[in-house]
Amino acid sequence: MTDSTTQNEWQNEPKKNWLVQYFLDFKVLGDNPFAFWAIQFINLLDSIAYFALLGVVTLFLTKNIGMDKVTTGYVVTGFTTFITISLFVAGFVTDSLGIKKSLLIAQVLSLGSRFVIAACGLLPDIPGRGWIVAAALVVSAPGQAMTQTVFQAANKRFSSRKSRSASFNIWYLIMNIGAMVGGLSIDLVRVTLDANLSWIFVIAAVASVLNVVVTGGAIRNAEQVRSEGETDEEIAAAAAAPKKKSMQILREVVRESAFWRFIVLMVAVLGVRAVFAYMYLLMPQYWVEVIETTGSAKTDQGLLQAINPILIVVGLILFIPIANKFNVFKMLVTGAFISAASLLVLCLPWTWFGPTMAEGYFMMSLIMLVVLSIGELVWSPKLTEYTAAIAPHGQEGTYLGLSMMPWFGAKLAVSAMSGHMLERWVPEGRGLEAMCTPEIGFWDRPEAMWVLLFVWAFAGPVVALLCKNWLTKDADLGPAVKSTPEASHLFRLRAAIVGALCVAGCAAFFWKNAAAPEGSLETPGGRGLPGSVRSAKDVQTYDCYFTDTAGLGAKMCKDGVPEDVKGEDAVKGFRKACMNEWYADPRGKCSALCGVSKDPSPECGARCAKLPAVPGLPSTEAAWCSERVLKLD
Repeated sequence: MTDSTTQNEWQNEPKKNWLVQYFLDFKVLGDNPFAFWAIQFINLLDSIAYFALLGVVTLFLTKNIGMDKVTTGYVVTGFTTFITISLFVAGFVTDSLGIKKSLLIAQVLSLGSRFVIAACGLLPDIPGRGWIVAAALVVSAPGQAMTQTVFQAANKRFSSRKSRSASFNIWYLIMNIGAMVGGLSIDLVRVTLDANLSWIFVIAAVASVLNVVVTGGAIRNAEQVRSEGETDEEIAAAAAAPKKKSMQILREVVRESAFWRFIVLMVAVLGVRAVFAYMYLLMPQYWVEVIETTGSAKTDQGLLQAINPILIVVGLILFIPIANKFNVFKMLVTGAFISAASLLVLCLPWTWFGPTMAEGYFMMSLIMLVVLSIGELVWSPKLTEYTAAIAPHGQEGTYLGLSMMPWFGAKLAVSAMSGHMLERWVPEGRGLEAMCTPEIGFWDRPEAMWVLLFVWAFAGPVVALLCKNWLTKDADLGPAVKSTPEASHLFRLRAAIVGALCVAGCAAFFWKNAAAPEGSLETPGGRGLPGSVRSAKDVQTYDCYFTDTAGLGAKMCKDGVPEDVKGEDAVKGFRKACMNEWYADPRGKCSALCGVSKDPSPECGARCAKLPAVPGLPSTEAAWCSERVLKLD
């Protein structure tokens, strides 16, 4: 059949709705065996487990294990760094052992480490459990890395040439669905069930058990899948093609100017890529301090963590059919600008976004994640496409592998600095201080941290734009589908209308909230309130903070539990009654606790004398304060 005949037949085919055609393209998955779908089931469970534990690991280490923020940052650094290092060798191991053995080893490693971590969280009397958890996280890293290389190998092995593109799309969609469910499971454990965060690791361990069972029972034959007309001779010929040694390929690549253009772009977008590391390194602690401690309930952190994968799943379906109509480099830079701009939202005054501090910061985070996801949809797929376009034929894999090196360095630095950044800008109690103490300057507030990270992220696409001609030299980055002038004009008109409506809506939203009156509330004792105190709940929060600015009451009531009070419910009951009395008479209760403290010190009485001489809180507010402290502890 000639090319002209093929083209004529294609032109004479009835045109289908683009969305219908998009889903019809997946009919090629009929070539894939049952093992492919077993791998996708494992992909779903593993993604749920991994993204759920990644979303709570920093909170788990600080709240359940008792690590400080700096040590937590170092432990998470070791975990994520070892995953990246393991990726360099996991591919060789997978090729050597095969798909089934590699996946079994990977899931058994994950199962063992997750079980140990869950046990350490649920059993606080285990000696040295902080070191045990840190070691278990590091041990799980090779298993997590090998799982990813197995998925890549299995997607290729269990799909034909015809179905390969659709197979990888399915894998990416299911991974994001798993991330979405994993995020929502965090809220199920933390908010709905009000359970120990250790149960997240129990869920992850159960997922590993199911994955081991499915791997052992469903993956038997790992031969390459072939579609009709794809002969053994063709595959044998491809395998018999002369191959260069790894070091030879590496030496040739580093001599090419295209490689250094590629590396410059990879370095330029590091600040944008790092935003996704902030999701598990900085955001959980940030949300606790600026939302939970200034509000009256736990944050829906799982919902916030799930926004990105939800929008990616929906966006992939809507965006893929039109993605090929735009220049690759322009899309990459535009998307990077959008994702970088998401951090700018977190630098704005919270008063623009809600009537209370907790609501304002929650809405800021929500908008930030939506903007970030829109940018990711635009730039992330184009980064891979840019790699394929600029890399010489046959060296795409080498370029993709080397692109991990600058990202590895950046992730290592960000992870190691995360604890220090949290201690500097988001220490424990900073949210309450920001609400109740107007004297805190901008550069001591969390917004200052996001300003610095925004400057780094935004500078990258600016550099890429300035170096556009050099970065795109000799690369075919034009749109794969050429549009007509009429269609381009119509698209620009529609985009301008949508953009204008968005700008007008944002302006109206900000104007309404910025102009909102701060109110004239005051405490029952007649104390003046900072402008950040805007609601009745904020008044109660202010009173709690003002009565116990250093969190001394919660600590002394915790340390003062008698030895004969046993059981979690009994301990909580004692602490609640203790804190009720504290908020009603701070100095008196503090002195009484000094007398029964398990570890009395000469400074105890002096600390009590320094408590503010204010009237005790009314019984209703005292009960609310003690309940809130217990819930957030």
